[in-house]
Amino acid sequence: MCGITGYVAAPGRAVPGRDRLQAMTDALAHRGPDGDGFFLEGPVGLGHRRLAIIDVAGGDQPLYARKDGEVEAVLVFNGEIYNHVALREQLVARGRRPGSGSDGEVILHGYLEWGLTGLLRRLRGMYAFALFDRRDGSLHLARDPFGIKPLFYSHDADGLRFGSELKALLAARTGRPPIDRRGLLQTACLGYTLSPISFYEGIASLPAGYAASWREGRLELLRHHALAFEPGREAADAGRLWELLRSTVSSHLMSEVPLGAFLSGGVDSTAVVAGMAEVTAGTVQAISVGILSPGMDERPFARQAAAALGVTLHEEEAEPALLDLLPRLAWHLETPFADTSAAPTWLVCEAARRHVTVALSGDGGDENFAG
Repeated sequence: MCGITGYVAAPGRAVPGRDRLQAMTDALAHRGPDGDGFFLEGPVGLGHRRLAIIDVAGGDQPLYARKDGEVEAVLVFNGEIYNHVALREQLVARGRRPGSGSDGEVILHGYLEWGLTGLLRRLRGMYAFALFDRRDGSLHLARDPFGIKPLFYSHDADGLRFGSELKALLAARTGRPPIDRRGLLQTACLGYTLSPISFYEGIASLPAGYAASWREGRLELLRHHALAFEPGREAADAGRLWELLRSTVSSHLMSEVPLGAFLSGGVDSTAVVAGMAEVTAGTVQAISVGILSPGMDERPFARQAAAALGVTLHEEEAEPALLDLLPRLAWHLETPFADTSAAPTWLVCEAARRHVTVALSGDGGDENFAG
């Protein structure tokens, strides 16, 4: 999963320093159990917690781009770039020399080659990153078009602070900020908050498809992607839809660690696992959890799907003790969240981690296909 955090102090303001950056990074240790990394220079500090998936041996962060021995740019990155192989080939052809096999290298060198907007137009993946341009002292934040990877920030007269979770930003300050009344109202009406509003005053969520650039105390937001719904009059092409789904699933299978999928037997997760079964050379590992509550055990449907697709199904049982589970859920969710699916999602993720490190899911299927 990984976690990123950091700061840049405004001109003339106190620099938070190593201890504060360490505290901000430690707050994200659960997102990256495989190690941490830091960059500190002048007013800038970047921290990273790593969950190693691609280039396990050589992909530690921060990542550095150098020219004639001098560092030009520094990157901390959370996510995965699905077209990184093709982008790497383009960059190498243009004379760039990535220093590792990490997919984050294409962000770093792509920025130097194409600029921020040119890079973001080319990326295909889920990501939240912070990139420090050492040449002009600017710091750039960006979030993927769908907002899959979270990124929060706080900007005031002291400078800019950011993190994958609110915990990192709370560790950057003394005392808890007041609750944002707009966030409280949205939570009461919707059950959650909408970017850019967060649950705390002075802390914003970078919206999906946006970048933010900081220079000399000024912060500028840029929208780099916008979704457009353009319904057509022609009949739906089921064959074309399956080609797109299978291609997308295939692009999500890059991993040097064990990879599997959630399987409930519903249309969305079954479609994802079917795509995996078609494009994977080995046996697909699927995970299903039987929630021992009336009407909640989906394992019979998962068994049927697994048998039809020829995949290995790992089954577990769980009887959710919600009073015991709620404190852990609240700690990870950080703000009120009224979707009761959070509890079974936690349980299936917990079960999956006993078998694989990375798992694909059918989340979003209902939204894309109108329920």
